[in-house]
Amino acid sequence: MTSSWQNAKSPAPLSAAVIHVWRVSLAADEKQGAGFLAILSADERKRAAGFKFEVDRQRFVVAHGVLRLLLAAYLRELPERLVLVPDSRGKPRLAGPSGDSIRFNLSHSGEMALCAFAQGLEVGVDIEQIGRDVDELDIARRMFAPNEVRQLETMQGDERTTAFFQSWTRLEAVAKASGRGLGGMPLGKGAAKGGSDDGAVWPIVSLQPGSGYAGAVAAEGTGWKIQCFDWSR
Repeated sequence: MTSSWQNAKSPAPLSAAVIHVWRVSLAADEKQGAGFLAILSADERKRAAGFKFEVDRQRFVVAHGVLRLLLAAYLRELPERLVLVPDSRGKPRLAGPSGDSIRFNLSHSGEMALCAFAQGLEVGVDIEQIGRDVDELDIARRMFAPNEVRQLETMQGDERTTAFFQSWTRLEAVAKASGRGLGGMPLGKGAAKGGSDDGAVWPIVSLQPGSGYAGAVAAEGTGWKIQCFDWSR
């Protein structure tokens, strides 16, 4: 599990063997929020406007705005000029040649987001705020591997809740990296081994984004490592 986060304002170049994960605070004042909104696409602004609560709208705008700023920094491009399109499985990627060289993924929960970037590797990241009211054992028995279920059954209270969300983020990270989504993941297999029914291997690294949160990143292939950064305005 990785918990070391380096402060940084802009990214170093990506290499084929290193995945960058950025931790982002979604707090923003009115001026900052307007700046992020200005660089979003028309579709992203429409999605933001669809949120019922202002706090959710703001968090969406900041998360997607920072994703664009980081992508633009990697590519040395203007963030508002980036065109994001869905691939055949609905996973966002950059249009044009850049889409083949840099892959990315975004997840946000509560007041925090994680952005992951890789060179030529499919990548998925997930963050969850621990403590949502869910039936942990019922979900685990349907989605997790038997050994994960047995471990949860030995736990109680906060320990079980934390372990559940740690396993859940691992499952989500693989689902997002593969582009299959949770609906395409094999039931009762979990993500403990980072494998899937089609034979692909998706190694996973658990993350500690902060107190009250669980996270994980997954990517295809082997031999890669991660570097974790705190994005600062």
